[in-house]
Amino acid sequence: MWAYFSSDRFQVRDVVAFLVFGFVGVGLIEALRLTIHREQPPQSREAVEGQGPGTNTPKKPEAPPSSAGSQSQQDDKQPHDTTNKKKAKPKVAQNTQGNNSPNIGSVTQGSGSALSVGQQGGVTAGTYIGSPPPQFSALSKISENVSDGSLYETKFRVQVVTSQPITFHVKVTAQQIEDVRIDNERPPEQGGMSFQSTSQTGNGWMQNSYLNIESGAYFIIIRTHLPQEIQLAYW
Repeated sequence: MWAYFSSDRFQVRDVVAFLVFGFVGVGLIEALRLTIHREQPPQSREAVEGQGPGTNTPKKPEAPPSSAGSQSQQDDKQPHDTTNKKKAKPKVAQNTQGNNSPNIGSVTQGSGSALSVGQQGGVTAGTYIGSPPPQFSALSKISENVSDGSLYETKFRVQVVTSQPITFHVKVTAQQIEDVRIDNERPPEQGGMSFQSTSQTGNGWMQNSYLNIESGAYFIIIRTHLPQEIQLAYW
């Protein structure tokens, strides 16, 4: 064999080297293939042997369907309710405790009591909420149809009780009314007192509205051109 490798002709050396190394390479490749074949588990060898020529990539296992998809499929199979359902409003429970006391929200109302929510004025259980309305005592007639030579004067007295200044309205019904005025009750030496007012007149009546009237006794004085019975209203 060495004689062929040491031959003077290049062609002889080339062919002999090609044949020797070719057989050696094929032997090494087969030995390597057998070694790999022995080291693979049985299942992997069956999967590799079962593949046809030209198929090198194994198939990926199919992923199981997701829960969302299965749920949507189940929802599609179920019939849909197209009726509009109204939401029921929550009811406020009323409990009874003690002597059958209704429990309204967070307020427990006892028997014989009065409940007021959001009140700004008026009377609740005998107690005024806010400013109480003005009070007027019974009207008394001081004089009637007193003549001064040309006019006839009639005088009334009324008591006003109020916690703050009010507008005092006086309406007189009579024929041929000359004027209507008021004055507060006080000693004669102090003289009269002026009041700011607005007036409205009609056929057989006159109405005056006096501003900033405080608590006290007042005289209502009416003068007419004829003696007659006066009809008086006030508030």
